[in-house]
Amino acid sequence: MNATVRAMLAAFNTNTAASTGMIGWVTVDYLKYGRKFSVVGACSGAIAGLVGITPAAGYVGVWLAAVIGFITAVVCALVQNVNEWLHIDEGMDVFKLHGIGGMMGSFLTGIFASSSSKSLQPPHLITLLIKSSQHARRRDLSTRWH
Repeated sequence: MNATVRAMLAAFNTNTAASTGMIGWVTVDYLKYGRKFSVVGACSGAIAGLVGITPAAGYVGVWLAAVIGFITAVVCALVQNVNEWLHIDEGMDVFKLHGIGGMMGSFLTGIFASSSSKSLQPPHLITLLIKSSQHARRRDLSTRWH
């Protein structure tokens, strides 16, 4: 297990996207079914949020993870008839949640991924720490001899 800043960000983003995914799906159900929603819909929203954030978990900020989870769950909730459109017999909504949710997550990763996330890589952090400690050591040595 590699305990880096990116791993911490990915864990936090995963929880955030699942929570906002749940809110997104429940909101669609609430508006679509006349002020009613279900626990099954909330669980489906959490799964959709998790699937949506998977490709982007370590490459976006927390607020964008919330947006990705919410948008993915809303899209998955709105395509409830996809099994009928594609003429497939599937009772567990696996394609709707994982197929369409994964496509949305990949698409939103391409839009929201940040190039600044490469600074979270361990070699960059270690290099930064080494350079700052060498600079502090040089500064300490130069102040001793003057």
